[in-house]
Amino acid sequence: MEIRYYRNYERHGQLAPEKVLENEVWIDVGNDLREGVYDCHQTGGEASALAAVVGHGEYLSTVKDYVAACEARNQIPEILFHIHVRPDLDCFAGMYAVIKMFERGAGSPAEINLRQDDIVNIYAAWRAKDQL
Repeated sequence: MEIRYYRNYERHGQLAPEKVLENEVWIDVGNDLREGVYDCHQTGGEASALAAVVGHGEYLSTVKDYVAACEARNQIPEILFHIHVRPDLDCFAGMYAVIKMFERGAGSPAEINLRQDDIVNIYAAWRAKDQL
């Protein structure tokens, strides 16, 4: 399955809109933990953006439905990640978990079973600030 991924860089502290579009995922920015938004900076949040993504796969249901609908229409889905400027390793790891969930056909990011080569790839992409 082909999926195109894009990034939009948000300023630190940017709030996610009340209604996140069906093809959007906010990671490490947005100041919330809910459907399509995985930030860890709000009160009571997870310890990291990756922990939020892995621990709350249910908040990807809208984007998963979007991908399934695109595939049913023989269209290539396009997912837009909203991340903060100067993304850190945690931000890249959260994006990577979502991407690998789709690539590996997993039901949630918790099911992708991050491997050592995954960690190396996350780190290399972060160092290069390259596409995942």
